[in-house]
Amino acid sequence: MIRFLRNLLLTLWLAFLVAVAVESHRPASLAGVQGLDPVKGTAPDLLDRMEQSMWHRNAELNISETDVNHYIAATISGSQKGATSKLANFDRVALHFQAAPPAQPNQPTSLGRCTAWFRWTSFGVPCTASIEFTIRREKTLYVVEPVGGSYGRLPVFRGALAALIQACRSLTSVFEEEIKTLFQMNQITFVNNKVVLEPRFDLQR
Repeated sequence: MIRFLRNLLLTLWLAFLVAVAVESHRPASLAGVQGLDPVKGTAPDLLDRMEQSMWHRNAELNISETDVNHYIAATISGSQKGATSKLANFDRVALHFQAAPPAQPNQPTSLGRCTAWFRWTSFGVPCTASIEFTIRREKTLYVVEPVGGSYGRLPVFRGALAALIQACRSLTSVFEEEIKTLFQMNQITFVNNKVVLEPRFDLQR
């Protein structure tokens, strides 16, 4: 009986490992992400829009997920050296915005969630990975915290996302000026498929 149980547990464990390997190599669907279509014409100049919003400070700025991803695609395609060369192997880098889930008791209020998707091809096989962030305001600072992600179709906890850190660093280095301007906003809120920026100091969302 003990031998039978041991063999059964070993078989189940091997089956689990095979299932994990299969799911992690199956590309996830990005059907819910907007702005993956090719950019037609000139991509939106989001940095200029944010700077104008910061200069006037008279209204909130709504930026669609489509505009964000068109801007990312255009910026990365025009930069193929230095830190951005690490991104050149990717077919696509895209962001997906979601509203924050209902706040739990005694938990800080989140200003929404952002998922960074990475899609590339390895030996002719499409692959995907993602890392999900929450954002919240603590006094004068924004706190961006990774909460999870995925390799292929396999969801993983944030401790297993170390392999994506370099890709995220390369991405943030490309958009250093945009991120600096973004964090000067009085409020940043991710809602479904768009980001809402509030430059006015006397208003809180």
